[in-house]
Amino acid sequence: MENPVVSVLITCYNHERYICEAINSVMQQTFGAFELVITDDGSNDRSRELIRKTAEEYHDDRIRLLLHEENTCFSCIDEAYSLMRGKYVVQIGGDDEMEPDRLAKQVRFLETHTGEYQACFTWVTILSDNQAVAERVAEKLNVQNRPVGAWLRLFLDQGNCLCAPSMMMLRTVNQELGGYHWIFRQLQDYDLWLRFMQRYQFWVIPEKLTRYRVIGGSLSDGNAPGVRARTLAEQEEVLYRAFRDMPADRIEDAFPDEDAEHHSEMDIACRKVIALMELSADSSGRQAALRLFFHFQQTPGFLQTLEGKYHIGRAEIHRYMAERSVYQQLINYIQSTVILGKMQKCHRFQENHLHKEDQELTEQLLDWIDGKKQEEPVSLDHICALYELCKRIPDGEAYFVQVLSECREQGIGLLS
Repeated sequence: MENPVVSVLITCYNHERYICEAINSVMQQTFGAFELVITDDGSNDRSRELIRKTAEEYHDDRIRLLLHEENTCFSCIDEAYSLMRGKYVVQIGGDDEMEPDRLAKQVRFLETHTGEYQACFTWVTILSDNQAVAERVAEKLNVQNRPVGAWLRLFLDQGNCLCAPSMMMLRTVNQELGGYHWIFRQLQDYDLWLRFMQRYQFWVIPEKLTRYRVIGGSLSDGNAPGVRARTLAEQEEVLYRAFRDMPADRIEDAFPDEDAEHHSEMDIACRKVIALMELSADSSGRQAALRLFFHFQQTPGFLQTLEGKYHIGRAEIHRYMAERSVYQQLINYIQSTVILGKMQKCHRFQENHLHKEDQELTEQLLDWIDGKKQEEPVSLDHICALYELCKRIPDGEAYFVQVLSECREQGIGLLS
């Protein structure tokens, strides 16, 4: 198509079970003014073969293929965006699908609200073999609309709550923002939304127009060992960058204050640090707060305003660093576990649908506690797996705080 309104990108990696349905869901849209670019990033299954076969069956000049024999670590996606010509861009995974009227409804919304909104999302239907997982993810992603400041606060409180495959964005805005930053493997979408919110506004269409697949072991599977550790590291960097660069009006919208009209530039800097200190849901946000504090501390007037107006001086920062650092949290983790062995024996372990790799890691840790020879040190993955188990049990976090001290008492090597 010479002048498509929408450029749709399907990104595929080992999606042979789903890729044909993903393509079909795009080609069967009621809105026809689109181009479809399909990338494959070095799949080692039959994905590329199926993509070629399906494209040949459609024999439609709206389809373009970028199929790579070797994995490019997301470079092929940047290549695809450089070729897109549509006014709007959409990106879905090779295991996701669209409802037939999705493009029509999103284009209609953005065309009707030109200048007001630069992107829109949709509610989603979760495709998963695990009903409990599907319900939990749907509850997180199918959220109500709110002002941009409230979105920012929600992102700080709960993390990402927008489904990337449901997004439609103005291509010019996507280009201006630099698109996804693929240095982030887990949170490139969360990073983009926060950068987007610094300048623009979006809307969520409260209809389930996107079918989003959640598969254990996939890139988006946040429970997989290793993924959690990487996610925490990325979240710290994403939040630090976002709040460092967040405009004053967004901070005022998200964290309103009766004295807002008298706020100075240093007030805004202080309020950014305090927001991350007090409202971040996990350790990565609190680490970002400390980084932001050190970023601003050399600015004339910052320390004086923080202490004089917001009553946070050196003593409070010293105490916060001692309580909130990742190192201190690991020390707290390494305080405990007799109770875990009892928890396993009371069958709660099997009942709580733990990720398979988490289950194996926790079983390994419990074996060591029970006296089995330890072949390797306890890793961060063991700690994360143990924490995932404890989260599913009443008072589990209290149990968790007793676990790794038992390891220490028994001479089990930790994080060496």
